[in-house]
Amino acid sequence: MRFPGHRKGSNTKPAASVGTEKPHSRLLRNRRLLLAGVAALWLLLDQLTKAWAVNALDDRSIHLFWTLRFKLVFNEGAIFGLGSSLAPYITALVVIVSLLIVGSTWRNESRFVAVVAGLVLGGALGNLGDRAFRGDGGVFSGKVIDFIDLQWWPVFNVADSGITIGVLLFVSSAFLARKANTASGQKSDANTGGVASASQQVADNTADGQKSAPNTLEEVAEIKDKAANRSSEHQSNHFGIL
Repeated sequence: MRFPGHRKGSNTKPAASVGTEKPHSRLLRNRRLLLAGVAALWLLLDQLTKAWAVNALDDRSIHLFWTLRFKLVFNEGAIFGLGSSLAPYITALVVIVSLLIVGSTWRNESRFVAVVAGLVLGGALGNLGDRAFRGDGGVFSGKVIDFIDLQWWPVFNVADSGITIGVLLFVSSAFLARKANTASGQKSDANTGGVASASQQVADNTADGQKSAPNTLEEVAEIKDKAANRSSEHQSNHFGIL
């Protein structure tokens, strides 16, 4: 069968179309888009809620239920208001961690990893944006806007929630994966032991068969000798009668 443009007698195959793409490359691209999409969505949600908090909670707090309320707080520290004196160093650490997240998950094909990394990255960028654009004292001198107050836990925001949820999911999934690998290794060891035992039994049976083979041949020879002797006696008796 000749393709259009294929010369007679030529072994050259038609070139693949420009639009074709390997499934692996397509999957990686989709996961990267998912990571970026989750990060952008969480960043947008964080900034919108912070803009609302600045306008709606300027001179009041809103009680919701139990101890939960919305109360505006300008945080000089890091996540959950911790480490206010180390804000510049923490900001630099956030930038490094964000880059590490992108680098370590960039070639991962897992949808779960893409979503979790997007949560952490979006949260980190949300608080980093406050540091960069909500201050007048220099680079990264801004204060982070927090407004979710449980009254028994440091006040936090949507970005902090994304970071916390993402880290917890990362840790729990790593623990479950390690536990599953341990169980799989134990099962593999048990199967290996069973195979070794079966192999040993087969070897023993083979040795027994080889050991009993000469005995069987000797018995066959003995039976033949007895048959020959009986035949000779029968012939002698026959001649005697004659």
